[in-house]
Amino acid sequence: EIGYCVVLWSPFVSFAQVAQLVSTRSYPLTSSFRPTYNMAANLVKSFEPELARNLLNLSFAQFRSDAQIVHLEARLSRMRAEQEDLIDEAHCEFGDVGEYYELTKRAEKAKESSVALPAERQIFYYFARLRPGDVLCVPADDTSGVQTRVVVVATSRKKGGRVSAWVVTCDGAKVPMRVNEIDFLPKPAARVEVGIDYNPRDHAYLSAMAAALRGLSLANCSLAEPRFSRAGKDRPTLQLSRQDVVELRDKLRQCPDFNRHISALKKLERLSESSSKIKESVKSQSESLARQFDRVLEVLDDLGFVKEWELTEQGERLAGLFHESDLLIAIALDNGLFDGLEAIDLASLLSVFVYESRASAPGSDLFPTRELERRFAQINKLRIDLIKAEGRLRIPTTKPVESGFMIYASAWAKGRELDSVIGDKGIPGGDFVRFIKQIMDLARQLSNVVSDPELARKFASVNRLLCRGVVEASIRVEH
Repeated sequence: EIGYCVVLWSPFVSFAQVAQLVSTRSYPLTSSFRPTYNMAANLVKSFEPELARNLLNLSFAQFRSDAQIVHLEARLSRMRAEQEDLIDEAHCEFGDVGEYYELTKRAEKAKESSVALPAERQIFYYFARLRPGDVLCVPADDTSGVQTRVVVVATSRKKGGRVSAWVVTCDGAKVPMRVNEIDFLPKPAARVEVGIDYNPRDHAYLSAMAAALRGLSLANCSLAEPRFSRAGKDRPTLQLSRQDVVELRDKLRQCPDFNRHISALKKLERLSESSSKIKESVKSQSESLARQFDRVLEVLDDLGFVKEWELTEQGERLAGLFHESDLLIAIALDNGLFDGLEAIDLASLLSVFVYESRASAPGSDLFPTRELERRFAQINKLRIDLIKAEGRLRIPTTKPVESGFMIYASAWAKGRELDSVIGDKGIPGGDFVRFIKQIMDLARQLSNVVSDPELARKFASVNRLLCRGVVEASIRVEH
C-alpha cells in the first residue's frame, strides 16, 4: 500500500530537512488522541450519536490500538502453547509435583511468618527510617485491591517515640500518614529527586514532587487516591502438615527427572504472571474510543453540560474552550469564581490553569491577595470533586492546578518591568513569556464564551494588559 504525507511549509524548516526525514527508515506512528470534554461537546453539537461514535472508531488512534491488540494476542497465543508444553514437562508418574511445589511454597511462607517481627513493630521499623523522597506503594482508596503511590516530603519524631510523616499524592495533595493508622509495611519502592531546594511547605516543591511521582514507572502501582486507615483484619495463619510434605517429597524424589519437573513448574509460574499482565493490557486497550467517549459524556451529563444529546448553556460554553483543563475551567466559570474580579486579578487567577512547575520554573508560594488565595482553594476543591468522578469512570484525571505563577502574572499585568517581575532567581524569561501567552489565549477564549458582557470585557482587557514588551515582541516574531 502507498501512503501520502503533506508537510506544511514553515520558514524554520528547510526542504533539505524534510527530504532527510523522508529518506530515513520508517518509524511506527503512535497517537495520543483521546476523547476530551471539549471534543465530546463539539461532537454532540455537530453530529448525531451514531455518526459521532463511528467517526471515533475510524480514527487513527483506534487503528493503532487495534494493531497493538493483534500483536499482544499473538504473544498470548505463543505463551499458551509454551504453557501447555511446560505442563506436560512438569507431569510426573511418581506423584503430583504441582501439589508438592505449592506445599513447599506455603511452608516457606509460614516459616518466614514464624520468625518475623509482630506487624506493629515491623511497620514502626520501616516507618522510622523513611526519608523525604522515598516513594511508597500503598493501598488505593477503593475496593479494587490495587495499589497506588505516594512520596514522602517530611517526617517527624516526637517525644515518647511517636513518628509521623507527610506525603504527597499524584494529584499534588499533601496528606499526613501516621504509624498507627496504616496496615501495610512502608518499605520504599523507589526514590525521586527534584531540582528544587527542600521545603515541604513550598507549593512549588510539592508540585514538583507530585510531577516526579506521576512520571515514575512502577509496575502494578496506579495513580489512584491512597487510603491511610487500618483494614481491621487479622492476617490469616497457615496450618500445614509437615508430614504430608515429607511423604510426598520422598515419593517424588524417586523420579530421575524430579528437578526438571520443578524447573518446569517455576517457568510455568513466571509465564502465567507475564500472561496475566498482557491480558490486562489487552483488556485496557480493547475498549473502543467510542466507549471512552461514552464515559466522558457520562461525566458531562452528571454535571449538567449535556442532556439527551443536547448541549445545555454550560455545554455551549465548554464547546468554545480548547484547553487541557477545559471542563474544570467551565465549572469554575459556572461557580462564579471569575465574577467580581478586575482584569489584573483575572490574569493572575487564569495562571493556575496554565502554569506547570519544573526545576527551571519553580514558581512562588505567595498569593497576590487573600481573595485570590481563597478562589484558588475553591478551584482546587472543584478539581478534587471532578477527579473523583473521573476515577470512578476510569477517565484520565484533569491535571492539577498550581498557584506558583499567580504573583508573576499579577505583577506583569500591573505594568512592572520584566527584571523586577522575575528577578535573578525567578522563572526564566522563555518560560515566563510562554506562560503569559497561554494566559492570553485562555482569556481570549473566555471572552468569547461568557454571557455576561462586563465579564467578557474584563477578559478581553487581560490581553491588553499582558501583551506588551517582550511578550508582544515574541508574538510579532511568530507572525
